[in-house]
Amino acid sequence: MGASRASSTFSYGAALTCAGYFTIPAFIAMAPRRFLPRHLPEVLGILWLVNVGHGLAQWSRGVSVVGLAGNRNWFACLVVATLPWALLAWKRRPYGRLPKVVGSLAVLVLSLLLLWRAESRGAWLAAILGCICLAAGRWLRGWRYGAVLVGGVVLTAGIIGWGLMPHLAGLSERDIRIPLWRGTVALIADHPMAGVGPGNFRGAFPSYRLPEQLSRRVAAPATTHPHNQFLALAAEVGLPLALLWVGMLVPFLA
Repeated sequence: MGASRASSTFSYGAALTCAGYFTIPAFIAMAPRRFLPRHLPEVLGILWLVNVGHGLAQWSRGVSVVGLAGNRNWFACLVVATLPWALLAWKRRPYGRLPKVVGSLAVLVLSLLLLWRAESRGAWLAAILGCICLAAGRWLRGWRYGAVLVGGVVLTAGIIGWGLMPHLAGLSERDIRIPLWRGTVALIADHPMAGVGPGNFRGAFPSYRLPEQLSRRVAAPATTHPHNQFLALAAEVGLPLALLWVGMLVPFLA
């Protein structure tokens, strides 16, 4: 595989995007609550509404449900990420108990319907793990929270792995992610400390693209993302910063 760095170009937009992965979690984790936007739940609730409305409109026309993101997996993940904020925004409304309960149920049902329609395994897994985190954080504190969280993740992974076992062989032959991840790992191994630069994954990856990836039915002419955010960061800015990013996400689970 080509170990030499592909010709790279500096992109201010890509650099700002990479910086956002670090600055936004750091701000939310460390800033006093008075500095956080007071209407953040409403803003993200509106984003949920627009995204879900777009998905419903696409579903009604019989086309692929990809929402605002233009990709069914990203659409489903956006639904999962904004769902708690939509519920919180509705809870803040000056309505009675019954309208709040009915509205919350409508938000949940619409979200579940679109998750089912999007057929995104990753989004369902994120939703399950999110429920475990919320439940553990609601009733537990300290080491008990960490124990339940880790146990829930292991149990969820075990159940999903057991349920998918009969299909894993066929899935590995069809899914594009496995050869895509293998190629990305090879790229990271050649550029472990600083990566290939923000926004340069597309230009650097062709020499690492495996024949198995190209043989997949869904293979695109160009690869712009490895379908894994940790691998994407490690490839573009290096393993140290990618690991730092993972560590910065821990406060969100605390």
